[in-house]
Amino acid sequence: MPGPEEFRRDIRTVRCFILAQSLLILLSMCGFVLAIAFAVGGNWREGAVTAGVCVAFAGVLICLLYRQKRLRRKATQCYTFPLPHAFGYEEVCAAIESAPGVQWRHICDENARICRIEGAFSWRVALLHLPEFSASDYKIQRTRANRIVNHARPAKQEGPMWEVMSRARVNLVVCDAVNDALSRYIGTHAGHLLLRNECVINMAVAGGSLLMPPVLGADVNASALKRYARSADLIWSLLCQNSNEPRTSL
Repeated sequence: MPGPEEFRRDIRTVRCFILAQSLLILLSMCGFVLAIAFAVGGNWREGAVTAGVCVAFAGVLICLLYRQKRLRRKATQCYTFPLPHAFGYEEVCAAIESAPGVQWRHICDENARICRIEGAFSWRVALLHLPEFSASDYKIQRTRANRIVNHARPAKQEGPMWEVMSRARVNLVVCDAVNDALSRYIGTHAGHLLLRNECVINMAVAGGSLLMPPVLGADVNASALKRYARSADLIWSLLCQNSNEPRTSL
């Protein structure tokens, strides 16, 4: 499975895609406006040349989007970050809740709790325990925990765009080992959930590893990608905070 190095490489690749797309769209729009201006002014030759350049930019953009889609289809393996040792559920909870920016924590039951961490972003972290992962059991447990916390600590859904775009939800499930169901679930591409205003990132701790969903080829904006990368770095750093082994920041 891909590890931290592949994670960093894929993040850089997606950033390049975002930059290239933005640049091509900007150039195409500027060229289109310029072509119209030439046509209105009677400079048909210059207008035609400019329009041709716009079409070329649009063609490159389409090719880029097609390649991005192909990469997204191929990205089916989750990233695996090594941990100092195999973590139990209580140990994971203690590590995450030791973050300096923890605002509150709510224990739903012995297998589910949620906390709020304020830092570079505003994270709402759901900590769930399923010794043997099952997608249906996970969904039931996550939904129940969110319902309990939403009732106990209602959070406003609206607000300034900058505030909404600074939020992220992390669903961290702790399992005894990686099974096929967990591999399929965490292996689901992160792009769809990152498109939400309040990004959702699914993670798992199992067998001494932190598992992250693939992001290569994601069609997301720079803000969502940054929240994804920062979320991975936050959780990994908290789980490795007492390790003597050197760890490179993501």
